[in-house]
Amino acid sequence: MSLAVVAFVANDAAMKSVAAAMPMVQALGLRNTLVTLLFAGIAAATGDLRRWRALAESLVWGRAAADTLATLLYMVSLTHVSLTLAVALNMATALCVLPLAGFFLRERIGWRRGLAVLTGFGGVLLVLRPTPEGLSGWALLSAASAIFFAARDVVTRRVPTRVPSLLMAVVMTATLMVVCLAWTAWAGWTPVLLAQWGEVAICAVLIAAGYYLSIAAFRVGEVSLTSAFRYTALPWGAAWGYFLWGEVPDVPAVAGAVLILGAGLYALHCERREAVAPFC
Repeated sequence: MSLAVVAFVANDAAMKSVAAAMPMVQALGLRNTLVTLLFAGIAAATGDLRRWRALAESLVWGRAAADTLATLLYMVSLTHVSLTLAVALNMATALCVLPLAGFFLRERIGWRRGLAVLTGFGGVLLVLRPTPEGLSGWALLSAASAIFFAARDVVTRRVPTRVPSLLMAVVMTATLMVVCLAWTAWAGWTPVLLAQWGEVAICAVLIAAGYYLSIAAFRVGEVSLTSAFRYTALPWGAAWGYFLWGEVPDVPAVAGAVLILGAGLYALHCERREAVAPFC
């Protein structure tokens, strides 16, 4: 999961740069076309493609739908908010996973981890600053994407092990590809230069690595535990934002990010304690 996070944040930074030359939805459509072809090719080479009947599992498509909506909300909003802010808000994904995992997967979520969730959401409010002067609709969309990313992660854990991870990845990337290309066909195509194709290809490699690593992580580990490692994205997002765009978050945003990070780490601490003291 830590390696997946590095790939995801690098992809976010690259896509934000690409979106300066073309609409984000078109960039997503092109990127996911390459990723889908890559995953389909690997699935064919490994023999996983011959197990296509496993895709009759409805959870595979539910997962793809949740990821498509989450990705659109997050990436489109990324063109209007700083990378540092978007990454900080996206960290609420792990907090959203806890109650969802408790309800749908029957994972034990004690009162201390429940308090950590509330504290983390307090941090989200600090980052958002919900006042008539400070609340940004784009930042709100970025925060809302965390709910759907969390739903995707919980569904991933429920998908039967007979469904190959590569096929899950193909369905997920192809779903977003179809939605984005259809949107682009309706909104209008922006010409793409050769250099921009190269940037899109780099994004495709990064997101492919992130997708596969995260799927593998969630299929072998408990959702609420594995999600905690998403918090390693905070320093990476801050570093990319500063060096590429000179982003320096203000005091409330830093305080909110610290609360989100602290809540996630405490939830992880409780997860470990549950081995000897249930219902932490």
